[in-house]
Amino acid sequence: MERLHQLTLLTGALACLLFAVPSSGAQDYCSLRVRVLAPNGQRPEAPVSVIETNGRTEEKAQDTSKDVQFCDLGILPVTVVVGQKGCDQVVVKDVPLSWQEPYTLLVTYDVQKCTQDHLPPPKPVCQVLLRIAGSDGKWIRKAAVTLSEPALPQLQTDSAGRAFLLVGLDDRVRGSVGAPGYATKEFSFGCSGFPGHEEILHLTK
Repeated sequence: MERLHQLTLLTGALACLLFAVPSSGAQDYCSLRVRVLAPNGQRPEAPVSVIETNGRTEEKAQDTSKDVQFCDLGILPVTVVVGQKGCDQVVVKDVPLSWQEPYTLLVTYDVQKCTQDHLPPPKPVCQVLLRIAGSDGKWIRKAAVTLSEPALPQLQTDSAGRAFLLVGLDDRVRGSVGAPGYATKEFSFGCSGFPGHEEILHLTK
């Protein structure tokens, strides 16, 4: 009986020691390291944000010499955002984190398109993409787009039902679209802002 009592005490002591080690031996560490590389393997300058599940956001910037480190995160998955909105921005969701186990996330980010220098047009322009579909949702190929404002040559949709044009910023776009076997449909809308305007038009038979 006495031996059993001693074994019980020894087991309890070992259990206390086991559960005490992680907290007493805790060390500082960085939860997440983000490495951003361009398609050519170079390390570009890029903004990096980490969003925790509670909404807390931390923003840093990668330079050309080292990874970005986030050292004060929890253990729940986070969302990592690389780049500026509207220019090849990369969003990675559910990035895993673990206690005292640093994680390195590798992100490929093509920033070249965002840094290309273009001569500004004499007048700001707005990109317009018309997308033509039937009432069944299927795209209509070779639909004819006739524009009355601005006065431009007739356009024809591609195999995905798309027709593209450039108009002046804040200009009005008016016209009609038709296709064999479908009723002609008129349209009118304004175009403003970046990066442009998309309009889906459904034709009926």
